[in-house]
Amino acid sequence: MEQTKNNRMLEIFFRALRGEVISVKKIAKEYSVSSKSISRDISEIQAFLAEHL
Repeated sequence: MEQTKNNRMLEIFFRALRGEVISVKKIAKEYSVSSKSISRDISEIQAFLAEHL
């Protein structure tokens, strides 16, 4: 499960890097997870970047 979450988070990150507008609901539907899960993923990505940039 952790690997799936990591892959999903990387995909979200790279989509943002490519300039794609990130829709929590759209991504949640694509990955068959809740919007809350995607929101948490985005928060974790933001926290990581804040610590490392």
